[in-house]
Amino acid sequence: MPSPRYIRFLLISLFTTFALLSHASAAQSLDDIQIARKKVEDALSQHDERLAYLVDRLERTQAEINEAQRDVTEQETALEEAIAKAELEPGDVSARSATLASIRYNRSAAKLERLQERQDSATDEIASIKAHQIELRQQRTQLISQAQKLKAAEAARAANPAPAAISAPIAAPAATIDIAPPAAPKAPASWPSTEDESPDSVAFAKQTLSRLAAQPQGEAPLNNVRLNHNRGRGTENFNYLGNNLYRVDMKLEGGMWGFKIYNQTFWMSVPKAMADQDFVLIYDVSGKAKLHVFRASLLN
Repeated sequence: MPSPRYIRFLLISLFTTFALLSHASAAQSLDDIQIARKKVEDALSQHDERLAYLVDRLERTQAEINEAQRDVTEQETALEEAIAKAELEPGDVSARSATLASIRYNRSAAKLERLQERQDSATDEIASIKAHQIELRQQRTQLISQAQKLKAAEAARAANPAPAAISAPIAAPAATIDIAPPAAPKAPASWPSTEDESPDSVAFAKQTLSRLAAQPQGEAPLNNVRLNHNRGRGTENFNYLGNNLYRVDMKLEGGMWGFKIYNQTFWMSVPKAMADQDFVLIYDVSGKAKLHVFRASLLN
């Protein structure tokens, strides 16, 4: 009896990581650096928690695989014996025994296959998380270096204050006309996120989705847009909304998620307070591809 063929589905490798944080060089002050570094530390902490869970899962899965392999061997031996007996003693009883032995063997083989797929999935996710951790640690190093440079520059300015300027004779003040400064332009509204659930963002999402639902979708710029992620197997299919926007709804656990669409991976974090809720994922290809993720309950 030939051994069963175990089909292993490997998670798609993460070729590129969409920036979770702004590049370290974008920080202009110590406060900016502190905020960016906290985000990096939070992401690393979430990765550590997920890795601890996955390592424990791998150990438990390996123990189950060992037991399943023994069971497959036993069922294979029993099947061979049942087939041999059916050939020597043809009849309904021996044929039924061989059939039952075949069913038990197939069940054992299928269980072993599922366990090995689970093992492969956890192994691949561990690899992708470790790759992202390397990038995050590099960002942290850049932020620390930039903070040290800013502190050194401030210390140098404090040690060498600029000479006091010689005051010029004060002329009589000229008559002035008070002109009200122009109002600062309001930042354009955008999609909400796990970090921004402001009324303006929520209103933007509701209005945009309502407008798209009331108009023809038109021809989609991309066909068969699929989503893979680092939390398991399977593929989610996006629905085209129109105006270069795609949507899919998912329930998300807490922690770090890596969503892969084509060759881009978008990393984002789901806070524990939002864990196990339904989320809306909007894939925007109107310019540089973006993925907007927010709680579905905001639309209610």
